[in-house]
Amino acid sequence: MSARPTTYSKRAAYAVATIIAALLALPGVAAAAVTIQRVDGNPNCASVGAGLRELKLEPVNSRTLSDGKLIVSTDVKGRFFDWTADRGVDVVIVKGGPNASIYRYSPEATGGQGLSAPMNGNQPYGLSHISFCWDEDPPPPPPCTPGGPQTMPDGTPCTPPPPCTPGGSQTKPDGTPCTPPPPCTPGGSQTKPDGKPCNPPGPCTPGGPQTMPDGKSCTPPPPCTPGGPQTMPDGRPCTPPPPPNNPPVQTTPPTLPTSPIQTTEPSETESPTSSSIPPIITREPTGGSTFTQTPG
Repeated sequence: MSARPTTYSKRAAYAVATIIAALLALPGVAAAAVTIQRVDGNPNCASVGAGLRELKLEPVNSRTLSDGKLIVSTDVKGRFFDWTADRGVDVVIVKGGPNASIYRYSPEATGGQGLSAPMNGNQPYGLSHISFCWDEDPPPPPPCTPGGPQTMPDGTPCTPPPPCTPGGSQTKPDGTPCTPPPPCTPGGSQTKPDGKPCNPPGPCTPGGPQTMPDGKSCTPPPPCTPGGPQTMPDGRPCTPPPPPNNPPVQTTPPTLPTSPIQTTEPSETESPTSSSIPPIITREPTGGSTFTQTPG
């Protein structure tokens, strides 16, 4: 009759111990879940997990021990103890009485609280020895490989974001910027949205107005052309003026006196060959009378 209650009491106490061990996990390893298993006999690390190395504490007391790679410190409080380690531990075997308690941590833990041997009635067996089981963690995969960090040693991502996305290049594959500068700014279009140049060319330059600010042509027309000077380079007019329009000059011969000069024929008695006698001049006076002047 007494065996049944005793068995129930052991199982209940063991369950309580399991809950307590889980709740008393160190804050730094709170993420590690622990399961407790009772194993008869005297298990070791090799029997509870392949490839596990063993650091054994015997006799059990509060101290720090190491195997050259793992360092563990224990704080023994009667039939219970706490522990801390400098690296992850997979399993802790607590031997007491005819069997042992197996504490399995997933993931590895660096400490635990309230561990004990299996229950013996209303209390755990005394601590015989403790084994800390751990393994050499494989080196982490190199960067940019499956399971490895996805950043290069210099912090750049293994797979850079596409261009024009957050964290990616701000330049398109063709070299143009993802966000082009506004027009009329350095690196931006030199044409305004209306198509006009940002800096229009000045007068008399290619593409600029071909008139001066005063309205004069940049290239004046040559002489003697429409709009150009109307004088030759030597100063002569392009179109010589017509000759002056003056009336013709008429010449009139001089007017002779109207009175006739009459000559008197020599008389018959005079010798026509005489040169000593002056000729006789006969004048006809006014009124019709005549007179003759003879030498005398």
